[in-house]
Amino acid sequence: AHDHVTSEQWVIEAGDPNGKPRLIAAREANVEYQATHHGDRFYIQTNADGAEDYKIVTAPVETPDRSHWRDVVPHEPGRLLLGLPLEGPARYPLLMASGQIVNFSWRVGLTADEAEPFHSEALGIATSLGDMRAVTLVTAAYGRSLASSGSAVDYVATVTDAMKHLDPQKHVGLLAVLSAIRCHARWLAGDLPGAMADNDFALAHADKVEEVDQQTLGFAVAIWIKGLRSKVLAMMGRFDEARALAEELISGDEAVVDTLHRLLGHGTMVDIAWGRGEAALAEKHGAIAQAIADKSGNPYLLVYGRAFNALALAMNGRHSEATTLLSDTLRFARQRNAGLENEARMLADLAWVLMHAGLPDRAEATAEEAAQAARRRGAKIWLAYAEGITGGPESAVFKRLIDETGARLLAGLRIKPSA
Repeated sequence: AHDHVTSEQWVIEAGDPNGKPRLIAAREANVEYQATHHGDRFYIQTNADGAEDYKIVTAPVETPDRSHWRDVVPHEPGRLLLGLPLEGPARYPLLMASGQIVNFSWRVGLTADEAEPFHSEALGIATSLGDMRAVTLVTAAYGRSLASSGSAVDYVATVTDAMKHLDPQKHVGLLAVLSAIRCHARWLAGDLPGAMADNDFALAHADKVEEVDQQTLGFAVAIWIKGLRSKVLAMMGRFDEARALAEELISGDEAVVDTLHRLLGHGTMVDIAWGRGEAALAEKHGAIAQAIADKSGNPYLLVYGRAFNALALAMNGRHSEATTLLSDTLRFARQRNAGLENEARMLADLAWVLMHAGLPDRAEATAEEAAQAARRRGAKIWLAYAEGITGGPESAVFKRLIDETGARLLAGLRIKPSA
């Protein structure tokens, strides 16, 4: 059974963005529909006519109202959309349905493993139809699931495979999007030089990204690229460059810089303060980051904002408050399946706080938990961080991981308190 709602969809001509919107079908009680456009027709997924488990209909672009709907995939109670024997453009509704499941999977708690069959289905259809925009957007959506609950190594490989389908001359804007996504994946995997190379390409071609793609992604791609760049530069120890970008995000017009990227700008400032040992700077930006997160109520932002502030509290000697805040944030992240790509770092931060609080045994046990999470997720930066706590800054493994990742911030960090 479904808790049905009503829906109503309007469209405008892509070539005439100022044109008059046209209604596909008027709102009806308990009728829900979602249309996608291909050629001279709409393909529509709907529960109309009592189709409780939904059916797919088609209608001409010029006359898309209910009277012109014709069943393409009739309703069958309990039938899944996966595996329907459709061919050619008739597979677009299946692409849309599978893509929507992938897009919402990380928000509703599905793991990357659970989302993978829908990703494979959508990607296969998009590739067979030669729809490179769909290839890009499905990859972007699945990347969020891999970041949240999968392996960063798989995340890098998935995006790299998708990029092979794109023509470097024809699809520059889409390649810019995928390069930004791979920058994120490489950041999580701990390949900072590779992340910077992807970021360089994405930043140079951000102006080629079409507005429709930015609307589908839900954010301004150029702002996202700069946010990623500030994080990577800070971890590489290139603090002045990172700070300039972070300050740009923090001071940017609210119509341009969204809440997430403004918060992450403050988070970058906390990392810079951490690397430089500037407690007052950390205190300022950590408090603002948490205030932004608390005001938003968004679980993802809450995880990041509170984690940034916990680190800032610890830098200012408030170890008990920092320990409680980090522990509560980790518990919240696991319960809500939000921001879990940051789990290994939060555990390592907690170990760092405990070490500075004079609790070395608890610190080392927590650092080992962080190392396990980092290995599971393929997150080499946080593995290096955990190794620095358990083995010390002179550890050969720690030094090797710093060289491999390029995380120079960690090399200059006071990991253990002075005797």
